[in-house]
Amino acid sequence: MSLNIAVAGATGALGKDVVEALAASPLAVAELIPVASAATTEVEVSFRGKLFTLRELSADALESADVVFACTPPGVGAELYAELAEAGCLVVDLAGVFRADPRVPVLALGLNPIEMEAVREAGAFIAPGPVTLALAALAVPLYELGVVGIRGTAMIGASAYGQKGIRELSGQVAALFNSVTPPRAVFEEGLAFDLVPGGDDWTTQELQTAATTGRVLGLDARRVDVTQVLAPLFLGLGVSAHLVTERPVTADAAKAAYEGGRGVTLERGRGLQPRTRTGEPGISVGRIRTDHMGLGLHVWAAADPLRLTAVNAVASLVDLVDGELI
Repeated sequence: MSLNIAVAGATGALGKDVVEALAASPLAVAELIPVASAATTEVEVSFRGKLFTLRELSADALESADVVFACTPPGVGAELYAELAEAGCLVVDLAGVFRADPRVPVLALGLNPIEMEAVREAGAFIAPGPVTLALAALAVPLYELGVVGIRGTAMIGASAYGQKGIRELSGQVAALFNSVTPPRAVFEEGLAFDLVPGGDDWTTQELQTAATTGRVLGLDARRVDVTQVLAPLFLGLGVSAHLVTERPVTADAAKAAYEGGRGVTLERGRGLQPRTRTGEPGISVGRIRTDHMGLGLHVWAAADPLRLTAVNAVASLVDLVDGELI
């Protein structure tokens, strides 16, 4: 079956990765419908050797779409996406539109069951962000070892703020090298050559990540405490996680479990550095250490957050098509 697939936010950092993931997928795409804001300077998007004209986000632009990937900034197009889902167009939510709706399933790397009927009724599914995907990939292979909670720190790069974040970090680096005032529209406190730990209270993003991760893993969200720290990375993601288990677990047992884990690859040394993951769809796992108090394991993971998020979203759609949802 050939589909008309729209990518809303097609010229953004995440949208471009979604287009690339679609091009590499086995999906039969009759027409790509690239959508962007009126502010974009681009006019066409290349897809499988053809050029498709960009359209401005509107109901008319998406009228013929069977599937819409929502890659726009939070809040942009939210009402339109809800209307499309109600009208029978499948919405792949990468923008957090349906995050607070418990009726909309979350699909993560094939690590949790596909609730086919729930997707059909909601007209949408949530494709979670890279921190949730990394935590799920770390925890699921260890289910049999009794994972009951996750704590840790996620090092978030500038790409979490899209192309504007990447451009500003680049501008800050150049400005500091040249002893001029750096741009600070996105990162008000500065980010180049520094870390931004945030304030005393849990942020909305941290709480949302905990809730979504809990849904994927079947854990109470109160058992997921992961601090997110802005780091001077353009595209990378690094996660230091403490996987709390019911009983002591050896590092060797964890390594054996990860050998067969979906979406993860055991690495050492440079293979665990976020920059080396650029363009790669999977997650590097390593630096596996037993907890000195017998409370599970400490594990490091690295990924390209945009590619990881995009590939998960497209792969989830492939699974739904194979299951004859659409």
